[in-house]
This record gives sequence, C-alpha cells and structure tokens, in this order.
Amino acid sequence: MVTKACDWHWEVVAVVVVAVAVAVAVVVVVVVVVVVVVVVGVAVAVAVVIVAVVVVVAAVAVAVVIVAIVIAAVAVAVVIVAVTVAVLVVAVAVAVAEAVVAVVLAVVVAVAAAVAVAIVGVAAVTAAVTHNRQTSMPPVGFEPTISAGERPQTDALDRATVCPI
Repeated sequence: MVTKACDWHWEVVAVVVVAVAVAVAVVVVVVVVVVVVVVVGVAVAVAVVIVAVVVVVAAVAVAVVIVAIVIAAVAVAVVIVAVTVAVLVVAVAVAVAEAVVAVVLAVVVAVAAAVAVAIVGVAAVTAAVTHNRQTSMPPVGFEPTISAGERPQTDALDRATVCPI
C-alpha cells in the first residue's frame, strides 16, 4: 500500500486532537475532583464547625442548668437552715416559758405551804392560849391555897422589914 503524503498528517492531527481532548478531559476531571474535594472539605469543615458550636452551646446550656440546680440547692439549704433556726427559737421559747411556769408554780406552792403552816401555827397557838386561859384562870372570888412546900421562903424578907435599921 502506498500512503499518500497528506494522509499521515490527518492521522497525526487526529491523534493530537484526541490527545488534547483527553488532556482537556483529564484537566476537567481533575478540576471537578479538586472542586468537589474542596467543596466537600469546606462542607465537612462547616459541618464540623457547626457540630462544635452545637456542642459548645449544649455545654453552656448544661452549665446553666447545673448553676440553676446549685442555686436551687443553696436556696433549699437556706430555707432548711431558716426553718431549723425557727424551730430552735420556738423550742427555746417553749422551754423558757415552761421554766417560768414551773418557777411560778413552785413559788405559789411554797407560798401556799408557808401560809398553811402559818395558819396551822396560829391555830395551834390560839388553841394553846385558850386552853391555858381556861385551865389557869380560877373563878372569880376564888383564892387558891398555897401549900407550905409551894410557899416561897420569905422569912428573911419578913425579918428585914420587921427589924429597924
């Protein structure tokens, strides 16, 4: 076979065109892949940032909830302390009131006992005086006789009055 001189040029041009087309296709594929990788990378990076922001917001929300729980616990503790102090104050007041009542009752009982003892003593003295008056008072006009043993010794006294000085 005899080849024409111009035929091979068309074959070379066709090979060059195919090679350029393949090269352009490869460049396009590489650019698309790079663009896809970049877009996917940016998307992934954005997604990671969004997830990180969500995690941070959730952590802040949890911290806020924990702080609220702590504040509520402190408030409950303050209420418990206040109630405890109030109960102690009431208990002390009741104890003081009971002590005052006990002291007042003891004083009243002591005074009543002293009055009763005084009344009994006065009654006993009155009865004794009345009894002594009834037994030691002779009837009017009665002169008791004094025996010689009961008579006082007045001889020396009688002699003193009889003898002049």
